[in-house]
Amino acid sequence: MARDAAIDLPMTLTDPRPTRRIAWFADLETLVGRLDLLSELHDQIGLTTLVPESHLSHTSGFAASPEIAASSPFRDWKTRPGLRDHRRVFGVDEPAMAVLPGIVGGVDDASLLAVIDECRRLGIEIWGHAGLWSYGGEVFPELAAVDLFGRPLLPDSLPWGTMFCPSKPVLNDWVARSLADAAARYDLDGWFVDHARHTSPGHGPTLMACGCADCAAAAGEHGVDLGTCRDDLVALLHDLRQAGPERLVALAEGGPTAVLGWLEARPGVLAWFEVRARILADRFATLAAAVAAASARRVEFGSDVFPPGVALLGGHVYGHWATGATYLTGGFGPKIGWPSVGRVTVTSLAPWLRALVPGLPDAGALRIVAALVGADPSPGPDGDLEALLREIARIAPARRNLPVYPPVAATWDAAQLGNICDAIVDAGLDGAMIAGLEQTSEAQRRVIRSRLSARLT
Repeated sequence: MARDAAIDLPMTLTDPRPTRRIAWFADLETLVGRLDLLSELHDQIGLTTLVPESHLSHTSGFAASPEIAASSPFRDWKTRPGLRDHRRVFGVDEPAMAVLPGIVGGVDDASLLAVIDECRRLGIEIWGHAGLWSYGGEVFPELAAVDLFGRPLLPDSLPWGTMFCPSKPVLNDWVARSLADAAARYDLDGWFVDHARHTSPGHGPTLMACGCADCAAAAGEHGVDLGTCRDDLVALLHDLRQAGPERLVALAEGGPTAVLGWLEARPGVLAWFEVRARILADRFATLAAAVAAASARRVEFGSDVFPPGVALLGGHVYGHWATGATYLTGGFGPKIGWPSVGRVTVTSLAPWLRALVPGLPDAGALRIVAALVGADPSPGPDGDLEALLREIARIAPARRNLPVYPPVAATWDAAQLGNICDAIVDAGLDGAMIAGLEQTSEAQRRVIRSRLSARLT
């Protein structure tokens, strides 16, 4: 929902220090077999920062201390009935671990230590990686989010990711301790904390999560009654049915301002989306404080956030996020990535809306949801590239003074990559978080060097 840029919140200023970065979000297992790539990329594209992620452990390959491993609420993950569905849906076959929050035990950290040593030798920053709430709830349904009416999200949520409730003390306390444990034991310059979000907003039922008693208490601390939110959401659904197809299609013609204005007639609806984002930001700030306290020096701490068009629907208000984060980046993949998440949200929520409003034509439903998120309901062949460029431009005034490193996949060809680099520089952003650098051609690397790295310095 494109409301985030308009929310008037106090800015959090970061300490004055270098923020220009060309970061590589790298597969740890691939990298450890080709450590020469670090020197090569440092010289060819001006690589400044490495963020290794193991596709086996889904962290940077940290070995949890025995105490952290023994106290984990996930220590029995291998015997859980939901693990079979989790592996099937996300393709995490043996020997890969389940995708869960925090740092679970049972990992050999030899690869990570070798990578840290090489980064130190070359003078490249290294950031740790771990995940949070938005995947794995099917393995531990007792800790998973529920909707505002207390209903589980499973099994419908399986293809999208079943999120954990962000307000469970037993989970949050352990995640904070697991990150602090790694921060104290590894020589890191920063953190990229992944999955710090609600499930992709293309999954309609998760827009109503989490409404459990713990989240109701957390919302109450911010003066929001989830009962009122629930009543206004029910009333909004009634309004949709009563409005009829013609009125809704006409409303979509007015664009995001008209759609948001109509929603504001039910203040509990927007209060719901804003407080669920505030709860995530509170939890994220707590984790940031735990890592800062455990680290030997000042470290960067940030996460992938949804782009402005869907940020509020996905649980991100950048002004709130700035209370814990020192930078922002984005995610990769069709359901959360900046180039595609707007399109996925439009095409997935439109049938959901059409089911609520009998007689609403397909094109009308697409236009209504597209107006809500500021997306193109009928993107052309370059739609994903245009969406990424649009979100890069939109985040600049909304970022609340935080450095931003947009997510860039190496699958773009050299010409497309040049357009993305130009957009980052023109928006006054601070670099990029690039995935797949090991696969880039000489032409792509020249583009990154000449149209991004050289223009940032």
